[in-house]
Amino acid sequence: MYHSQNIEHVLRELDSSREGLSAKEVSKRVKKYGKNKFSTAGESISRFKIFLNQWKSPLIIILVVAGVVSGFLGDFLDMTIILITTSVNAVIGFVQEDKASRALKKLGSMIKYKAIVLREERVISLNSEEITVGDILILNPGDKIQADGRIIEEKDLKVNETLLTGEVEPIKKILEKLDKNTRLPDRKNMVYRGTIVASGIAKIIVTAIGAKTEIGKVAQLVKDTQDTGTPLQLQLKKLAKTLGGIIVLISVGVLLLGIFSPYADYNIIELIEVSVAMAVAAIPEGLVISLTVILAIGMQKILKRNALVRRLVSAETLGSVSVICCDKTGTITEGKMYVTKISTASDDFDVENEDNLKQKKEALFILTAGIFANDAYLQKSPTGRVSVIGDTTDASFLHAGLKIGIEKVKLEKINHRLDEIPFESKTK
Repeated sequence: MYHSQNIEHVLRELDSSREGLSAKEVSKRVKKYGKNKFSTAGESISRFKIFLNQWKSPLIIILVVAGVVSGFLGDFLDMTIILITTSVNAVIGFVQEDKASRALKKLGSMIKYKAIVLREERVISLNSEEITVGDILILNPGDKIQADGRIIEEKDLKVNETLLTGEVEPIKKILEKLDKNTRLPDRKNMVYRGTIVASGIAKIIVTAIGAKTEIGKVAQLVKDTQDTGTPLQLQLKKLAKTLGGIIVLISVGVLLLGIFSPYADYNIIELIEVSVAMAVAAIPEGLVISLTVILAIGMQKILKRNALVRRLVSAETLGSVSVICCDKTGTITEGKMYVTKISTASDDFDVENEDNLKQKKEALFILTAGIFANDAYLQKSPTGRVSVIGDTTDASFLHAGLKIGIEKVKLEKINHRLDEIPFESKTK
């Protein structure tokens, strides 16, 4: 509904302002709306559930039933062998999957998205989980948007919404209100979590967080989707059904043959014992543990290549993969940029050589221009540590400036920004 309201109406309805929320108001809203996060499929699996999953294979179930029946009939040797086999299989699977699950949990806790937020007229950098409804977010090129929001200010803003709409071309955003019946992909005055700022800058007021965002709703649908099983699981299930049917037919056939045959001289208990013995003999006890050991070895080999597999059976599925797509920035690189060299018409200057750089007017002019044409910000922690927040390219200029004593705040007091042309690949 926010897309069909003007900006001032949205600000009033969310009880916010262009200067941002106060610390007291943020505390209230966090209690009311919760944290800006949503659960995903397989996010947190308890150890008990991991152990329980090891017993869900149809072949394991057949073996356990056969072992229990053997015990009832007094064949404790077969029962012991079967239960030891299934227990060893469960322990191997549990140890491998639990180890991977804990490693993935630690890895997940290391991945934190940041957002630039305006609160009480101060620009600060926060973990995305700390964003709440009514917050004012500042968007720069390359930012991954961390909440749904209504645009309140923008300059040539274009957003890549492929994740939500499938549209490859970035969408040009606007400020004007739209008709209330406008479809989600056409709401050009709104931005959504998970989409990426292709170009331009903007300020938005947060209208939804966590599971209430559009991508949060999609995540909930994915979470509720039933697991269809891997190719190996489906084949084992089929084998178990076929094997189970054959074993039941043979066992019942032998039992009936012994009962109704005029030449047989067995009592009913002996016939049942023979039938069960044949059923147990027909079950491939070694197949289950062999598969588990093979998959565990595969899982270990994948781990040696610095990859994690959450579930044991996924190691087999991975064998069918031909193409793997992954993000580069921040995944296989650090996602940080630094100015190392400044090239002018006359020479190249090493930024690490601070004393030499201070004496070169051409290099200083270029560096100063880069600091002026910049949307990054400096932030001091309570301990006095200075950090730079904003676009990584912009941040690299501020870092270089700090090394030789050029600060953006001091420069802006002398020369005020009149207007700007946001960075865009087409106009660079």
